[in-house]
Amino acid sequence: MLAPTLSLLVPSALRNRLSPAAARLPRPGPLWGAYPERTAHPARRRPVRWRTAWSAERVAHAVIQRLADGPEQPPSLAATRARLARDGLAQEAVIEALTAVCRMMADRVGLSPVRAQVLCAALLLQGRLVEMDTGEGKTCAAALAAAVAGMAGAMVHVLTANEYLAARDRQGLAPLFDALGLRSASVSETDEAATRRDAYRARIVYATARCVAFDALRDQQHGSAARRSPVDALAESSTEAADRTGPPLLNGLCMAIVDEADSVLIDEAGMPLVLSEPVDDPSLRGRVWRALSLAGRLSAEQDFTPAEGVPGQWTLTDAGRERITAWSAAFGDAWRHPLFRSELIEQALQALHGLKRDVDYLVQDEQVVIIDAASGRAAGQRRWSRDLHALVALKERLPIPTANRTIARTTYPRLFARYHHVCGLSGTLHECRAELRRQYGLAVRRVPRAHPLRRRVRPMRVFANRTAQFDAAIRRAGRLAALGRAVLLVTDSVQDTQRLAAACAAARLAVTELSAPHEAIEARVIAEAGQPGRITVTTQMAGRGTDIALSGRVRDAGGLHILSLQHNRSARVDRQVAGRAARRGDPGSFECWIRLDDSPLAPARLPMALRPLGWLAARAARTGRGQERAATLLLRAWQYWCEHDDRDRRSRLDRHDRHWSRALSFTRIKV
Repeated sequence: MLAPTLSLLVPSALRNRLSPAAARLPRPGPLWGAYPERTAHPARRRPVRWRTAWSAERVAHAVIQRLADGPEQPPSLAATRARLARDGLAQEAVIEALTAVCRMMADRVGLSPVRAQVLCAALLLQGRLVEMDTGEGKTCAAALAAAVAGMAGAMVHVLTANEYLAARDRQGLAPLFDALGLRSASVSETDEAATRRDAYRARIVYATARCVAFDALRDQQHGSAARRSPVDALAESSTEAADRTGPPLLNGLCMAIVDEADSVLIDEAGMPLVLSEPVDDPSLRGRVWRALSLAGRLSAEQDFTPAEGVPGQWTLTDAGRERITAWSAAFGDAWRHPLFRSELIEQALQALHGLKRDVDYLVQDEQVVIIDAASGRAAGQRRWSRDLHALVALKERLPIPTANRTIARTTYPRLFARYHHVCGLSGTLHECRAELRRQYGLAVRRVPRAHPLRRRVRPMRVFANRTAQFDAAIRRAGRLAALGRAVLLVTDSVQDTQRLAAACAAARLAVTELSAPHEAIEARVIAEAGQPGRITVTTQMAGRGTDIALSGRVRDAGGLHILSLQHNRSARVDRQVAGRAARRGDPGSFECWIRLDDSPLAPARLPMALRPLGWLAARAARTGRGQERAATLLLRAWQYWCEHDDRDRRSRLDRHDRHWSRALSFTRIKV
């Protein structure tokens, strides 16, 4: 092992090669600068086979053995900190630190970590992604890893699914961090800049990945001399140094622990993160009004057709372009440019025919609020690019929002490539492990369950239309609720949730509705969904991250039953939904029902190669024979097709983002 004096002078990448057992986490200081991050990161991170020389299983076994041996005279926290500072994340230092943190957690928080949680924390400290089943204690495992890394001197960002979970987890774990001498904080997008800046100075910060990403973009735009290391400051010219003024929001990008890693690293990776500023555009209202008016006069199939491989978007035909050219001849200005006309009219067609109210967006306080397709939650801070947001607002007869200009953009792959240490955990990572290794260079490890799995999966069924599907779901929910079980009905959209809840009320069933407009109360509603006879209708993954506590009567009656009425583009999301039942050894059951009409599985909407499966499923829905086999074949084949398209889309976005980043780097925006 390197001598402590020499190791402090060697960059971490070289030090880890020379001494893999003493892996260190960067922290603010003279060597790294006040804003440590990977500045010269590659376009794609190469997979790393072994981050450390020690075995996570051996570390977990040693920690559990020390905890089981009973009371002893443990080293002081100061001695443990000193050892971590001297040796880094060496095996004995990690064992000593994890043991101390586990004891402190049991004493201050009342949670006694089990072997699976300790093993998960050790794997996170190795820089891996961990698949840990729902209900097995991912929040506890992330807190263990964050506490050890914080004691080693790293600035840790724990990135959760939403702001409510970030505030809840930080508040619940604050006694642990305070006892360890680690300052903790949670960050919200609605906080003032000064409040966020102060919170980021804490050693352990709970926030959403979106909040951290936009604050990192703001830091890139404003710049700061304080975030430069001495070597970079010497190489920087006086003009550049004068331009980099003002304190940054973040305190560097040292370590990220990503909760629900598949949602952040995969589902949301297909969405660019664009930082914009308002601009004065007096022609906006007239431009979008003309575009929407012209698009409403076009005929389907004759003037425009669905865009190939891009659901919800349309492409103008040659006849449609000729019509638009003739109709806009008197407009002048930019309307004379054919590319401008085509793009604007195609956006208007998307606003008219592709984006649906209560499915893709909500109308709240006379504003268009986008619904996140991955989580089903309202994304109030998000806006569609170009003029699409203004077109949708005009379609709904709402005030047109102010025009914006893009000043910076990034994606999650580029953001996490700037962190020195990235790890994460989720209940569903197996299906996307190849893409995670290729895109982020992160290996996936599975942690065994601490409790036996008692979930029963019922046969899949297919229905011809929404009415038949909803009627059967109401009958099934009523029978199970009468037996004293709790039922969770999961739908595709806010619109479906409202329709199903109204149909349940008409059938005289007491039902609780939970959808994107009720995000403020979703955690409380989900937590109470385990009461006897409770029927809850929810959209997609609303309430994800909140435990459903079952009453004793519900547990004795068979547990929580989940009926999925969704048409998810990935089998991984189906596993996420099923994971809400039978948690921590409780009983439970799951079944998935699909429909053909008014869904992506309608034979006419399927790709040509999958249409025979659609016809087979339609025949099974009419006759009632072979439903399970037909529905399974159709759904799995369609999901495989969609997953392939989504991977290609994320890859194209990554290339497009690099192009935009290079283009925007030529312009320095004064703010």
